[in-house]
Formats: sequence, structure tokens, C-alpha cells
Amino acid sequence: MRRFYKNIAVLLLLFFIIDKPIGFLISKGVQLKQFDQRIALICEKKIDPEILIIGSSRALNDLDAAEIEKATNSACYNLGYSGSNLDFHLSVLRIALESELSPTKVLLTIDHSQSFKANNQGIFRNDKLLPYSSYNQVYREICDHANQIYWLGRGFWMYRENDNFFNALNYLKNGQDLPDITSNIDDHGSVILTGRSPKFNVIGEDVGMEPYSKDGEADHLIKSLEEIIEICLARDIQLSLVFPPVLKFRAVGFRERIDELVKRRAEILDFSSLNLEEEYFYDNGHLNKKGATALAVELARKL
Repeated sequence: MRRFYKNIAVLLLLFFIIDKPIGFLISKGVQLKQFDQRIALICEKKIDPEILIIGSSRALNDLDAAEIEKATNSACYNLGYSGSNLDFHLSVLRIALESELSPTKVLLTIDHSQSFKANNQGIFRNDKLLPYSSYNQVYREICDHANQIYWLGRGFWMYRENDNFFNALNYLKNGQDLPDITSNIDDHGSVILTGRSPKFNVIGEDVGMEPYSKDGEADHLIKSLEEIIEICLARDIQLSLVFPPVLKFRAVGFRERIDELVKRRAEILDFSSLNLEEEYFYDNGHLNKKGATALAVELARKL
């Protein structure tokens, strides 16, 4: 019996000896694979902006952090992620604040009539967090939205990095991902689009005139907005909800719905009626460089 326990102890010791080095190598490999390193930058506090941008592609593409910084004379950084929803925006804000960033202003973009709808246009981008699971503040958010156990990951690195194994091997084979239209991050965290998309659809008249309906709203998304508001109030951070312009689209009643939810606890910067011509848009829902610069000037005036 004593020999049995001794053998178990030796096996556990060997596991602990190899667990952390292997876990570290997996973590290092998958992070080197990523072109977008913004999560690592905030976790290591290599940036600490006064103005922090969060949101979906409407934040990433439409809010030019460099131009906003220039116009406001305040350090600005963009943590928007394409295809992400309010649950993910909340996680990004919590990661930033747990990393001891100290923004005085947070700009959260609101997608025209879609922010509270549970659909495929916005999801929790767990894939953007997994490569950085070595950071405890990130891993906690991963565990809250996936089938992983936080305390087990704190104890065993190979368990924590399990989902990253094949991506790390892929890095050894193919190297770092190349930037594309969704990941070509500039020095201020934005991805500013140029020109016009080949899928640009010229619209003759305004669309989207139907009244906004609460049908299809997801409680968890409304709860995430509520938590973002409460976090900013508790930390004395000025929260601004930003409605970027959309080409010839008007969501009637959506602004009133936002007013109902916010209850004057955050500033609402509504640029949905900003009269920009087609040349300012990359596609029907996103601005190009010219449009993002114009929006930055208007945004700075209101800030």
C-alpha cells in the first residue's frame, strides 16, 4: 500500500513538473499566432487610455481612435470586435478594468436596432479570448461563458490551454496569421476601412422606417448593458452610448427604447441622422476612412 501511494505521489510530481512548461509553450505558441494582440496589451497594461472604445464592428471600423485622440487631445484606444454582442463588450470592459486600466470615458457603440436581439449578427467572441487564457482576468470570463472550471484551470495549465493546443501547433507549421480586413489593427486598436466594398448596395430611399419592436430582445443582452452602466457609475467613468451613422437607415423608436433602458445614467451620442453621403461609407453599415474622420470630428465636439 505504501508503494502504491509512493507511485501516485511520483506520478503527481511528474505531472506538475511537465504541466506548467507544456502549458506555457502552448500559450506562447497560440499568442504568437495572433496578429491582433490587443487583449495582451491591456492585460500587461502596455496601454492605459483616457478614452476606451468597446463594441462590435461599428466600434472597430467606425470609431477611429487615432482621430478621436487628435480631436479631443485625450489618449484613446479601440477594443471593438467584429461580430460581438453586449455580453462580450461587458467581458472586454471587465478585463480592461481588472487589468488596472483607468479610463475616464468609455464609448460603447450601439448597433441600430440589433444590440438586444439574439441572432447571429452578434455573438460572444470566445475565440478572441481563448488565446489569452493565460491571463487570469481573461480566463475568468472564458469560464463564465464556456464549459471550463476556473479553479481547475488555475491549478492545471494543460487543462486551461486545452482549446489552444492545435492552434499552437498550427503556429509552428504556418507561422503568424496574416492581417485581413477584420484584423488589420492600427496603433490605436482600430481597423479603418478604405474605399468602398464591392458589395456596396446603393439605396435610393431611406429604409428601416418600421417601428422598433421589443420582440426578440434577449434578457441577457439587456442585463449586460445594465452591468456596463453600473460598472461605469461605480467607478466614476463617463459612459457614452454612440449611434454611428448608417446609410439611409432609420430605426424608428429605437432611440426611445435606449432612453427607457438607460434612464439618464449614461450619455447618448446619436449620429444616426448625421447626413453623410455615400462616399463616406465602405458599405451600407460601416464607414470608410473619410467617414470615420468626419464622425471623429463630430464626436469630439460632443465629448
